[in-house]
Amino acid sequence: MKSVLSAWLENLASAIENLSGAKPHIQPAISIEAKSVPSELFWWEPALGATELSVWVGAEASVLEVLGSAASAAGAIGDPPLRDTQQSYQELLQLSWQGVEGAVGGGRLTTPPLDAQWLRIPVEMPGAGAIHLFAACRETRKETRKPKPDRPPQARTGTTLDLLLDTEIPITVRFGSTRMLLQDIMRLSPGSVVDLNRDMDEPVDIMVNGRIVARGDVVSLQGNYALRVTEIRERRSLPLRGGASSGESAKGAR
Repeated sequence: MKSVLSAWLENLASAIENLSGAKPHIQPAISIEAKSVPSELFWWEPALGATELSVWVGAEASVLEVLGSAASAAGAIGDPPLRDTQQSYQELLQLSWQGVEGAVGGGRLTTPPLDAQWLRIPVEMPGAGAIHLFAACRETRKETRKPKPDRPPQARTGTTLDLLLDTEIPITVRFGSTRMLLQDIMRLSPGSVVDLNRDMDEPVDIMVNGRIVARGDVVSLQGNYALRVTEIRERRSLPLRGGASSGESAKGAR
């Protein structure tokens, strides 16, 4: 557990330095009691698929604002004032976990269990002073289960399907993309304009799990941005993991 956290904290310091130009001083994690953890924290769990360790990273709203602003100031594609600091903070965490043992990429917003080990991480940010991150860790051990006696098959119910239908899935709206050199990204500043590979009258992509499922137009609704769906991709046209569409897969199987 200590080696995983040490590798992550080292990556986090490097990621902040690459984005903001100033390296923070991050001290080793300190074990604390559960009652010392603030009640209102923004928790994020990286995907650790190759390890028996679960980790959650927590930040207060003010700390999220500091780190998210530092990340969005240098890495934003588009107009920086429109950059969401919460999204930038999550992207910073995803970047910091790349290369850490067991990390498989991505993460999710979850709350750690009560039986986790609680840690406080002092961080000295240049220009922002001392802040604190929090972490929760829990090691899971694989249990050896005894084989169960044969039982007659039971009829399936819709319980599992009902649970899946209630699962929340984040939706991403992609306005466009571009390729830039790192040196060009470091030169971005408030007022910089980056050209995207999409015309203004083209519909934007609505993506789920990195795949385009629909397209739509950006509209204004009660003072907020909204999307009017104009096109839904048919299921048979969605790409499979192998790269071919489901229609092509079915055709080849005949």
